[in-house]
Amino acid sequence: SAATDSAARIGQMIDDKRDLFELQRKRIVNSIGENLTRTATELTVSTVLMVLVVIAVAIWIARFITRRITDINDGIERIRAGDLGYRLKVASNDEMGQLSGSLNRMADAVQESFARSEDARRRAEEANQLKSDFIASISHELRTPLNGILGFAEVLELELEDPATREYAATIGQSG
Repeated sequence: SAATDSAARIGQMIDDKRDLFELQRKRIVNSIGENLTRTATELTVSTVLMVLVVIAVAIWIARFITRRITDINDGIERIRAGDLGYRLKVASNDEMGQLSGSLNRMADAVQESFARSEDARRRAEEANQLKSDFIASISHELRTPLNGILGFAEVLELELEDPATREYAATIGQSG
């Protein structure tokens, strides 16, 4: 009887422990499920926030780069429109800064070329004016004696009686 009572008590204890373990297992499974749900929710929220941050950074970078490209384009347009003294701002040492520096050097070369061209045009105009003055002066200096020669040739042609000599005087007049 003592052994049967002990076996019954041991059986009862095993059943109680099995029920307790089952209850603990259910609590652990429920806790794991709740933790997984909370973790999934937190991951979803953090993922959405990260995506929004990445989009905001991408938009900011795009605007930053677009603004720099637009500034370069506006500068090129100003130079093309004739503002040869305009220079782009070189704010960095990256590719955009190097491009701005190259465009500034090109604008310097264009401005220098225009200055040389303007100087050459001015010198050509001065030379042309000197030539015109020289021709006017020489023309005057040649015309005065030539008019005298032509006048004397005409007088000779009218006064000479020898036809050969008169013909010489006519040739002088025609040549003049």
